[in-house]
Amino acid sequence: MRIDRRRATIVFITLCVLLVGIAAALNVGWIILNWRKGVLVFLGVVFFAIIIAGMILNTIFLVREIRRSEQQDAFLNTVTHELKTPIASIRLYLETLIQREVEPQKAREFYALMLSDTERLMGTVEQVLKAGALGHKGLVQNALEVNMNELVTASADLVCRRHSLGPEEFSIVSSPESATVLGSAEELKSALINVMDNAVKYSRPESVHVEVAVREI
Repeated sequence: MRIDRRRATIVFITLCVLLVGIAAALNVGWIILNWRKGVLVFLGVVFFAIIIAGMILNTIFLVREIRRSEQQDAFLNTVTHELKTPIASIRLYLETLIQREVEPQKAREFYALMLSDTERLMGTVEQVLKAGALGHKGLVQNALEVNMNELVTASADLVCRRHSLGPEEFSIVSSPESATVLGSAEELKSALINVMDNAVKYSRPESVHVEVAVREI
């Protein structure tokens, strides 16, 4: 899909360049033939500039739209992966509980893991909904004072439960002062969780270590 779009972009840009070249050649020839007629030459130059400007703007708009479409595809692929992984995990645990006799203690572990996967699903859905809401309403109009120490701690607790991480794998260095910012607590929390999630996901599975520090600037 992306290759086809890039090819279409290259073809379109090449066509625009050829059209500009042809238009330039015709305009130069027309000026040479009518160089004594000042008004016609002036009008020809003006119309030629308008045509060139229109082609350039059209090309910029096309490239921008294709980039936006590619970003949307990447976002959808990421969201699809984030949704499929916990769903597949929950299905596996449910199939195990249905098809086999599982000890009560092991069953409780499965239930806890399924609950964690459910929280992960809810977090992904909330992030998608918030991204859509931000796209419609734009920036926060009424910013409030948010305590970053409390917000980082709450976000880290959620990420630790989601990925089953212990204190030796996920540590928080809080600011001794009350580090505060102006903004939306929900949107800041969503951004923090996203950053922490990526830090865990892109760490080596055998050596996950994430350190979050809060400092007042």
